[in-house]
Amino acid sequence: TIPYNLPKLYLPKYKFHYVRHDLVPQLISLFRADQIVTISQSSVRDIKRLFKRRNVTHLPLIVSHAQPKTKVIPKDQFVYIGGENPRKRVDNLLKAFAGFVTDHSSYRLVLIGKGYEVYNDLMTELGINDKVGMPGYVSEEEKYDTISASRAIVYPSMYEGYGLEIAEGILADV
Repeated sequence: TIPYNLPKLYLPKYKFHYVRHDLVPQLISLFRADQIVTISQSSVRDIKRLFKRRNVTHLPLIVSHAQPKTKVIPKDQFVYIGGENPRKRVDNLLKAFAGFVTDHSSYRLVLIGKGYEVYNDLMTELGINDKVGMPGYVSEEEKYDTISASRAIVYPSMYEGYGLEIAEGILADV
C-alpha cells in the first residue's frame, strides 16, 4: 500500500512503467479478489481505508532460522538490505554515512541487493565509493554472516511497517 499512500514519491520517478507494470495489475487484483491476505495489521488498516475493502485479514509473518552461530566480533561496518526504492531513502543513507565516515574512517557500508548503481554519481560526489560495498544478491547464509559481522543494520525508510530486515537483524543478534 505504500505507493498508494505516497503517490507523489512514486509516480514522478516511475511514471508509465510503474503505472503499467505495477499499479494497474495491483488495482485489478485488489478489486477482483474475494479475500485479501497481508502480513501486517497495518496493511489491513491501509487497505480498508484506501480501498474501502472489508474482506482483509492478516497472517503474521513467522521467521525461522538456523541455530545461532558463535557470536562474531563485529566489523566496523553497517549493512543495508532493502533494495532501491524511493521510500527506502538510500540517498539519505549515503549522505548520512558520508558525514559519519569523516570522523570514523574505518567504517564501511554494505548494500545487499540490486539497483544501487543509480547512486554511483552521488557516491562519487560524496567521496565514499571506496567505503561502500555492493555485493548484489547473496545467499541466505552469506546475508546472515554479513548481518552478524556488522555493527548495525541501517533502515532509513521513510514509510515502512515492521520490515523483514529488522527481524533478520534481531535473529543475527545485531
